[in-house]
Amino acid sequence: MDFDTLAQWAQQLKEHKTVAWSQLPDIDLYMDQVITYLERQTALLRAQDQDKMMTPSMINNYAKNGILPRPQGKKYSREHLALLMAISMIKPIISMEEIERLLRFYRTKENVDGMFSQFCKTQDEVLLEQTDRFERSLQACTEAEDCEALIHLALQLVLEANARRIIAEKILSLLPKEGKETSKADKKADK
Repeated sequence: MDFDTLAQWAQQLKEHKTVAWSQLPDIDLYMDQVITYLERQTALLRAQDQDKMMTPSMINNYAKNGILPRPQGKKYSREHLALLMAISMIKPIISMEEIERLLRFYRTKENVDGMFSQFCKTQDEVLLEQTDRFERSLQACTEAEDCEALIHLALQLVLEANARRIIAEKILSLLPKEGKETSKADKKADK
């Protein structure tokens, strides 16, 4: 195992900061520019064998399904970029329906820049916490010249990710579905 490459990657992760709302382009972008921008912003966080985090057809589907506002004249705004960055990080974990519920909840409570600020803060905190954990296991492996600690960490992370996904899905399943937010009292009043 190449411990030096892993150590360099861990250092890059520790230094990584998710781009803030104020750092997002303040001019509208065309689809190919959006894809290029997202690829650059998420390159460090992509799986090594993953081709693209986001494709034009994915973006079109998000807009068609109401997860993302429709572009204005084939151009995408700062709001689109923020939502797409958030989507790109959570789409490997939860379904489109769950993404829609989560984003709808945040978008009804606050504007997109507030939601994106919360996303960035949480993403950076979690990444730093897990990178510290990774570095401790990497150090143990380097000292022992053995990968056992890293293999055990990988297993723990996979099982934790699954447990967290299950809990997140349960929470999101309890959020109201679009169009089903009408209370029983409202339904009786309509009759």
